[in-house]
Amino acid sequence: MRLRREHEKPVPLLHTSALRRVVRAHLPLFESPVALAFADAVRVEQGPNLVALVFYGSHLNRTASAESDHDFFLVVDDYRRAHRERLHAWANGILPPSIYRRRVKLPDGSEHACKVSVLSLADLERSTGPLVSDSYVFGRLGKRVAVVWARDEAARHVVEDAVCRSAALCGAWALRGMQAPFSADAFVLQALGLSYRCEERLESGEQRAKILFAADEAYFRGVYGAFLAAAETAGLVRRLDSDGLLRVAGTRAERHAERLSHARFLARSRRRARLRWVKHIWTFEGWADYMLSKIRRHQGVVIVLSPREQRFPLMAAIRYYLRFRREKRIH
Repeated sequence: MRLRREHEKPVPLLHTSALRRVVRAHLPLFESPVALAFADAVRVEQGPNLVALVFYGSHLNRTASAESDHDFFLVVDDYRRAHRERLHAWANGILPPSIYRRRVKLPDGSEHACKVSVLSLADLERSTGPLVSDSYVFGRLGKRVAVVWARDEAARHVVEDAVCRSAALCGAWALRGMQAPFSADAFVLQALGLSYRCEERLESGEQRAKILFAADEAYFRGVYGAFLAAAETAGLVRRLDSDGLLRVAGTRAERHAERLSHARFLARSRRRARLRWVKHIWTFEGWADYMLSKIRRHQGVVIVLSPREQRFPLMAAIRYYLRFRREKRIH
């Protein structure tokens, strides 16, 4: 059983050799004791079921706060072998990925939190293909990632392909949302901000995209510059002047249809993200404390849950979600 897949018209996956060269150069892991220690732990737990461990997020791009978790995709062959409990395997397959929180202890005695998204190899392929239902996977892989461990060269190549397709998907969906003439850097920010606009968040997606871009300008200009060059060659965008401004090609009606498709995709991604929240409350150890920390960090609001709210975190989540929506704190 799987949640019904909805999708728009397929988007062109313009991942060229130039884009692949940039991705390949940055896939090796920079030195991260936490990532390496976590890889050792999951290799023992998963055995031959483990395909790859992919590192992403704020600790990789050097924008993490002291309270930020380390973010990983755990790519496996089979959900039933990945989970001890059959119900967890079933839930992972219904609306992948499922998210868990793990802790890693280093030799120096320090302990670090890891946020782990469990994804099967088949779902990795589906979530980064032309007929995607939401942005959760490709929106994260379309940013800079690193392969901590891969089972073999074939597995590493599969992850590399998925990252290239993800960047192409971010570029294609960003292009559908572009309206006025735009610069290459404005396009990069639109592509980086896509995953933030596709989910309801406590921090500004626009500001987060700027921070991310500033942390890795060369990488993002390389990846999305290669995408734009391919889009121009394919006739999807046209250059307006010598200053480098670009515009989406097509008639006014065609551009309007693309923007409507983009709006529907954002709305559907947000709906599916809300459904994942329900699952996160169940699978993610310490979910309430994690969310309270994010609220304090991004909104400056300190919330103390009552004993009843601690026993029924879903009810507390709905209450505070509605409150923050009314106060326009959710972006």
